[in-house]
Order: sequence, then structure tokens, then C-alpha cells
Amino acid sequence: MEAAELAINKLIILSILNRIPGVTLSQLTTISLETLYMDYFDFVTAFEALCRDELAAESTRKGETVMDAIGRPVTRCDLTPRGKALFDTLENRIPLPIRSYLAQACSGWRKDIRLQNTLSASCDPDGNGFFTVRLRQHDGIKDLVDLRLSIP
Repeated sequence: MEAAELAINKLIILSILNRIPGVTLSQLTTISLETLYMDYFDFVTAFEALCRDELAAESTRKGETVMDAIGRPVTRCDLTPRGKALFDTLENRIPLPIRSYLAQACSGWRKDIRLQNTLSASCDPDGNGFFTVRLRQHDGIKDLVDLRLSIP
């Protein structure tokens, strides 16, 4: 990968992190690949370089309630203060079509993420051979609905 391509890929990732703070690593990967400007290997190279240069941070937050498919807390990605300063300086270097796409796509992703945080459902086995189903609606401050059912 050329240095210019790597720089644009890094700026695209910084732009996503700036627009969607606390995005999960899998969401960041998906959004980055959907730009059609980079493939998976380009994304990994650029993201690892950003983390190594302390422009982006990947971490598992204490008390994280969202789990991955294996049951581990998800890792979240954020822009560091150095990354924010660099992004603010170089934002106009992102090609205009990609900037336009990111503005639209990140708005949609933020809405989807808010919806995921608003509505949740889980199903867990209990000790008696039944399942406990939990349906929850949260408004960002408190639970509006928290329904638990025991299903045979």
C-alpha cells in the first residue's frame, strides 16, 4: 500500500471515530469497509498504525454490558486527543465523495446504534430446564420496560 493511500485510510478511520465515539471494533471495521476505499487488510494496517501512534485507542470498558458472540465484553474504539487534533487539521484531505458518504453513513449508523441501545432481548437457561426471556426498553436514563418471562 502506498503512503498516500495509508494516510487517506487513517483519516477515514479517524473521521469515523470522530463522528461515532465509542464505536465497537466490529462496527468500525464494517463502516470502514463500506466506504469501498479500503479492503480488510488495508483497514487493519491503518488501524494498528493509529493505535501504535496513539491517535486512536481500543479498549474494553469497565462495566461493559454489550457482549460479543463468545460472551466477552466488546472492545470499543475512540479518538485520542492527539488523534482529534490531527483529524481537525487534516480533515479536508479526505476525498470529497468519501467525506459525503461518511457524513451520511455515520448518521445512519449512529441511529442504528442508538436503537440497539434502546431495545434489547436476551434468552438464558435457568437451573430448572426452563429459559428466562428478558425484553427491555431503555431511554438512555432509565428502563421504560423490563419484562422477564420464564418459558418451558
